[in-house]
Amino acid sequence: MSPRGEVSTLRRRIIIAGFALVFAGAGVLNSVVKRHDLSGVQGADAATSAIMVGSHATSSAWYCPGPLPIGHRGESSSIQIVNLARDAVHAQVHISANSGMSVLHSYVVAAMGHETIVLPGAKGATYGAASVIVNGRGVGVNEIVTTAAGITTSACTTHTAQNTYFGSGSTAGSSNMAISLFNPGATPAVADLRFTTGAVATLPSVFSSVPIEPGQDVVLFAGHALPQRAQMSLGVTTVSGRLAVGVLHFKVANGALARALSLGSQVPLSTWWFAPTVVAPGVEQIYSLLNTTGHQERVRLSVSGTGSEGEITMVVGANADLQYVMPRLRVAGIQSSSVAVLGRGALIVDRETIVNRPLSLSASSRQIQLPATLPSGFGVTAPNVLPERTWMVGGGRSDHVASEVVAIANPQRRAATVRIEEVVGGRSLAIAGVGPMRVGPHSLASVDLSRHLRNAIGLEIVVIASEPVVAGMTEYAFSAHGLNVPSALPVR
Repeated sequence: MSPRGEVSTLRRRIIIAGFALVFAGAGVLNSVVKRHDLSGVQGADAATSAIMVGSHATSSAWYCPGPLPIGHRGESSSIQIVNLARDAVHAQVHISANSGMSVLHSYVVAAMGHETIVLPGAKGATYGAASVIVNGRGVGVNEIVTTAAGITTSACTTHTAQNTYFGSGSTAGSSNMAISLFNPGATPAVADLRFTTGAVATLPSVFSSVPIEPGQDVVLFAGHALPQRAQMSLGVTTVSGRLAVGVLHFKVANGALARALSLGSQVPLSTWWFAPTVVAPGVEQIYSLLNTTGHQERVRLSVSGTGSEGEITMVVGANADLQYVMPRLRVAGIQSSSVAVLGRGALIVDRETIVNRPLSLSASSRQIQLPATLPSGFGVTAPNVLPERTWMVGGGRSDHVASEVVAIANPQRRAATVRIEEVVGGRSLAIAGVGPMRVGPHSLASVDLSRHLRNAIGLEIVVIASEPVVAGMTEYAFSAHGLNVPSALPVR
């Protein structure tokens, strides 16, 4: 593999105000985005954002609602564009800040290459969102926030919606939810934000009929109106217009204020699949379920992995939410899960991961590789719609600061042959020491990239399987703080 200094496709770009185009209005962006109206997308398709390599699309749009910190001391935000197609693409990136700042810039992303765009500074601390318009197919986009307490990443979305839901949230203690209402379209939007705790729904007046102009990003903090709520879910509904909605969760872990980006689910579904992740004694996992229907739902949570095989059945009341705390494990390993409604209903679900102190993990096996230690941290993972044959795990790194565990769960009745490759130098290449692996029926496997990659920043990993699988990563820092458990993007 070529040394990192020779990789021409990885170019970090900083948008400097003196070289950017600043617009007083959003008319230029609107003329672009309105060609990507997804209002007709329904069902599972509306819940899926995927890298469409095999399509005949001539353009695509991605929306990154964040909220992404801009001008915050000790924090930085970036957008990472990955091109898995054989042709270079032109990408137009529009950044809209809660303060009113609007910046537009253009990039060329090489074939099988990627670009990292660092959001500009600002005179005062604010939050922002971004739209990425691309003149080709095969592109995926991630949003990234870096702080002293670690990195949090989230895939962006290809959809705007009239309804967006978040299963988990809290304002207890130092916890909070920064909610981004991003309107990348040409039509003004008006939104209501309803919070649910148990069977009680609340619509505070400050979160009722919130106006969002075309191209505008409005950021609200749940704790300002609903302080000291240990657990609650959120539903955002537009009276008019369509939005991309994201949440930046805040929670203290091991004395540090950790952050976790979360992209809302726009459609309740009957089945959800969670990416496999590292688990261990001392790792707390909470499943937050939100039932948006007018009747109760019986739900089955299926779990597989080290020391945690089994199913749990629970009932979620009508228009109510429910939190299920997983029992603590006795051994470390990899765990995957799925949630299914037992009937014809549908719901929303998120998974929260909390590590309150650094953990020493037990020895790895050949099939399940684990890091020696897991730092403290906090993450919120959104589920996937279906198992897929190809996944892109982006926005990571493997160097002296942090690395990641790439994990695969095979829910099929047949074994899957899986390859884990790195997008580098205009190609997708096998990682030295990581050959094709056999993942048996209803089995898991993981690779700790710290054993194989020592100088990889802006890491883009592609997982290719012979059968539909679920893939994900657990990114961990080599310091006391820093845990990241995002979802991967399917590639079709």
